Amino acid sequence: MKTFDLFYPDLMPNVPGCPEPVADQALKRAAIRFCELTLAWRAKLDPIETEDGTDEYDLPLDRNVELVRIEVARIDDRDIAVATQNDTCRHRDYVGCYDGKTVIVNPTPSSVRQLVLTCTLKPGNGATGVEDFLYDRHCALIALGAGAILMRQPLKTYSNPQQSMLDQAEFEEKCAGVKLKLWRGNARNTPRVQPSWY
Repeated sequence: MKTFDLFYPDLMPNVPGCPEPVADQALKRAAIRFCELTLAWRAKLDPIETEDGTDEYDLPLDRNVELVRIEVARIDDRDIAVATQNDTCRHRDYVGCYDGKTVIVNPTPSSVRQLVLTCTLKPGNGATGVEDFLYDRHCALIALGAGAILMRQPLKTYSNPQQSMLDQAEFEEKCAGVKLKLWRGNARNTPRVQPSWY
């Protein structure tokens, strides 16, 4: 875990006079937005043991970590669908997560089984830093997003609405580039699209 103060060398020169607690909050918001836009933080959660007659389970997330979305769900080494609220009727077997905290399994398990979820994550509201790889690979970009947030604040020594708009646009454009690079698997080749047979 890398704490937000490690971002200061990239952030503070652009927002002179900004109090450190305010900078930390902006960095947290920028890191959350970065993870939402790029889907860069992906992890396999600890297995969930299902119980007979129980269809709802707490997600095994660390404190100060929040779910962006479930990417892959497997029950006993068998892939099952991840449904949204609008398409649950399209699948016989599925999991759904509508509150970001609990996962619903359909049909209701009738025995002990193992549910493994691969999810995209983001820092939570109580986070005091980010995962090491997010800092190591994306420190400057997250600091750019935090600077854009801070410069939008009115009547501060570091207020600069015009620069904020430019930095926000650059932040979002670079996040899109990170997402594309990750989709390609950090490789030179473009992945093939899997056909969908209706």
